[in-house]
Amino acid sequence: MSNLRTLNWCKLDIEDKNFIIGFCQEKIAFLSFGESALADLLSFSKKYKVVLNEKNDLIYLSTKILESYFKNELKLAIEDFYFFGTDFQLNVWKTAFDIPWGKTTTYWEISKKINNPNAVRAVGSALGKNNILLLIPCHRVISKNGSINFRLGANIKTGLINQEKNKINHS
Repeated sequence: MSNLRTLNWCKLDIEDKNFIIGFCQEKIAFLSFGESALADLLSFSKKYKVVLNEKNDLIYLSTKILESYFKNELKLAIEDFYFFGTDFQLNVWKTAFDIPWGKTTTYWEISKKINNPNAVRAVGSALGKNNILLLIPCHRVISKNGSINFRLGANIKTGLINQEKNKINHS
């Protein structure tokens, strides 16, 4: 009997961006977008030893999830996610999940919320390893001094933050 888990995934285009979303045991386990999405998926598969299974029948569900996200109408609970990571990373990601749409917080604030105020760099590292971009909103976390880092690029992170704020201001 194999210990390997299966990640069912699909590729789709929304809002002029290409996305890859993956599900493990019917829960969202992976989301990446942009030019690196496929490379991110392959790296994820290798790191966590998951079997990749492309399933086009996930496109409808995945489209609904992402369209709801971009309209600020997404209703997901933390239980809707399947996480691959350490206990510390899960704690950080679950805390980031609670950041309201269109708002930002700092790595330091998250470190305080997880009762580890000296772990600011570790929080940043954990957020940098987030496998469920957008839905676990690591893009809403910035440095205390306002500087912005994001593995897909600071311009992408700034764009996401501004897009969320603009949709709130025009609602």
